[in-house]
Amino acid sequence: MIYWYMVLLIVIFGLTSTIFPFLKKSLFVGSFFILWLVSALRYDVGVDFMSYKYYFDFSNNLVLPFEKGFIGLIFFVRSVATNSQYLFIVVSLITIFFIFKAISDQSTGPFLSIFMFLTLYMYFSSFNILRQYISVALIFYAVKFIKVKQFTAYYFVVLLAISIHSSALIFLLLPLVVRRIIRRSTLVLIMILEFIFFLYSTYWISLIAIIIPKMAIYTGTQSVVHGTANMLALIVGSALIVYFLNKDQLDQLNPNNNIYGLLMTMLFPMLFFFDNIVVQRLGVYFIIFLIVFVPSELELLKQGRYRILQLPFYMLCLILGIYSFNNQLALDNSGVLPYQVNTNLNLNDSYPLPEMIE
Repeated sequence: MIYWYMVLLIVIFGLTSTIFPFLKKSLFVGSFFILWLVSALRYDVGVDFMSYKYYFDFSNNLVLPFEKGFIGLIFFVRSVATNSQYLFIVVSLITIFFIFKAISDQSTGPFLSIFMFLTLYMYFSSFNILRQYISVALIFYAVKFIKVKQFTAYYFVVLLAISIHSSALIFLLLPLVVRRIIRRSTLVLIMILEFIFFLYSTYWISLIAIIIPKMAIYTGTQSVVHGTANMLALIVGSALIVYFLNKDQLDQLNPNNNIYGLLMTMLFPMLFFFDNIVVQRLGVYFIIFLIVFVPSELELLKQGRYRILQLPFYMLCLILGIYSFNNQLALDNSGVLPYQVNTNLNLNDSYPLPEMIE
């Protein structure tokens, strides 16, 4: 199956880059092309694929229910090609490019980051929530600007993300929150308050839906991720324990760890309420930072007083990643099976015939 081949290749690339460091950059670029092409050339893969295809094919005759940025992207692609496959090619390129750029800039273990992105539902999420995942990728990339105090660049990228999916609005506040190092006690308090808030999340969302009627579609539940949230909770919980034990050293090693620590603290309570659609959609912005937070912790554990934790923590991430990946494919609630590929890339062909790959 193509997805398992991808995981195998990423593992092989990671091991090869350790033995032959001079190949690291080439293998990283190769990983980018693998993830991009599988996403870009898919046909009717992902629960919303046909909806986006429909909106693209008939964009000249419809009022598109999207943010201005994404509408602009649709019309830009359509000005070049009327084949709807090019929308998925371009969206996948933007999403995977900015995720890989963020990994390159921020991760101390790029191949572990790619492995986690692929196996812990994030990659499959990008097949379904196309617009939001462009925003996720942009926010993930933008955080690097906070560290070097390039706030103009940060806000430019965040505003771009908001123009694609308005849920990115919450990240306008991030630079204000992380101006100083956040103490452990503050993080624990945030976690407790979040648990209390999310216990009544359905009530809050129902109130908001009265004011904003379109929010009513988010008052239900959705079990797309099933056991994946449990796997993530184990990894995030373990990562937070390591972080609290080594917070000072981690914050000195990489100032961004102060940001990652806050985001993981905010993510952890969400994972216990992930059957709620709003919590799920909010959580995807936070989950992506796990793939740079964990490698940073493993790098510190190599030399710290808790080095005995390094191997168990590393193995936990690998085992839970594989287990979660297998669980996602077995249940296929994200509509990624069977994988079908469209190789008909005629610019003016809107109705390609897919080929199925078992």
